[in-house]
Amino acid sequence: MYEKGLWVSFFRISSPNAERSLYEHSQIPGARLISSRIGVRKIQIGFSFEKGSLEELDSFKHEIYQTFFHSDEYKVVRDMYPGNYLMALQEGEYDIQNVTGTDGEFEIELTMLDPFIYGSRKEITLIGQAIDLGPGEYWPTITAKFTTAASSFKVTHQETGKFVEVKYGFVVGDLLVIDFNKRKVTINNNVRMTAFTLKSRFFKLVPFTNQLTVSPYTAATVKLLYEPKSI
Repeated sequence: MYEKGLWVSFFRISSPNAERSLYEHSQIPGARLISSRIGVRKIQIGFSFEKGSLEELDSFKHEIYQTFFHSDEYKVVRDMYPGNYLMALQEGEYDIQNVTGTDGEFEIELTMLDPFIYGSRKEITLIGQAIDLGPGEYWPTITAKFTTAASSFKVTHQETGKFVEVKYGFVVGDLLVIDFNKRKVTINNNVRMTAFTLKSRFFKLVPFTNQLTVSPYTAATVKLLYEPKSI
């Protein structure tokens, strides 16, 4: 925001909004947990700015309104954590106060519909190990660089039993990329939307422990790409 002439005076993000569904019975002490989820989170950001005249200050207010108002969520990055980002949008209204004839300040509240903070994309080589990805669900991307010829490639998510299988005459050096979010398969940068079998089911990685198995496991160097989440 510095390039726009805005100085951040404070940045506050609320704790995760834990929503619990409980079952209570009159004959049983306490309650039983039925389900849990994380609701939306709030961010409060304070700004101050300085302009050369009252006219400039008034015009700048409308630039600020335009900056923060969008129909969709936008990315918010803090200077102290440049590798992390969160998604938020303005909800409700806010007022910009004139501190002097040329100075102003305001506080805005943003809403995180997605309650997670995302980090830089990570890459893990799959060798059959269990992987702890932390909280939240993930759409993974799988890459396979073939070191021997193969007629197919299959990756299975052990926790859900779902798998994606690609039928193709792979040769040494071929690069397969499976984007689970977009349900897209590319081979050597060419889209092959009919390459995966009809029984394939694109899956999300579940919170915390995941185990992926690949077949044939000796035919390629397989990597998992994902954006880590935290709260």
